[in-house]
Amino acid sequence: MKKRILAILSILIIAMLTFASCNVVKDKTYDATSSDYFNFVERDDGTYAISLKDGAELPAKVYLPVNYNGVDVTAVADAGFKSNSKITELTIPVGYEVIGEDAFAYCANLKTVKIATLGTGVERRLVVKYGAFRGCSNIIDLKVGSSVKVIEGYAFYETKISSISLTKVEKLGVCAFGLCTSLKNVFIPATLTDIHERAFENSNLVTFAVADGNAVYKAVDGKLERK
Repeated sequence: MKKRILAILSILIIAMLTFASCNVVKDKTYDATSSDYFNFVERDDGTYAISLKDGAELPAKVYLPVNYNGVDVTAVADAGFKSNSKITELTIPVGYEVIGEDAFAYCANLKTVKIATLGTGVERRLVVKYGAFRGCSNIIDLKVGSSVKVIEGYAFYETKISSISLTKVEKLGVCAFGLCTSLKNVFIPATLTDIHERAFENSNLVTFAVADGNAVYKAVDGKLERK
């Protein structure tokens, strides 16, 4: 009797494990979203710029690919995903060098953005162009990796980011984080020595912390000042 019960239990356990293994779904933030959603246009250097196909219905979580048909994808086209209402979470992996002007502007439901924090691609110097994420009024979480070097004007204008560590950014343009009324904490790394005087315009709640090795800026009572 005991042997029969043990045999039945063994069968049930194996069945449960098999069922579980068949239903494992990988997190889309770690697996590139299908290339079927995208257009790929060749750039001058032979790599591709990516944009959304007309009429394509993106999933909520999007992880941009770094390769298409054996060729590197290194840029998001200007206005490539502008005003898309489907995306809520976006990962742009290591390997990109340009996020184009207005690339994701006015994506109303976008909440989480990770730029060059994940992936195994070739690390390239990355520029976030003018207005790339402006008007994305629901972005609350932004993380940038060490390859992000330039954030141009109005790139994150009027978003709801509450804090940001600028990792190894070197330059911030006019109103890069303007009218970010929820922004409270900003870390300025040693590499960031070129900040437009209006980079944080109308983001009035910000408390700054500055890396000790920064040759140009310092924080005094949470305010950003030149040395």
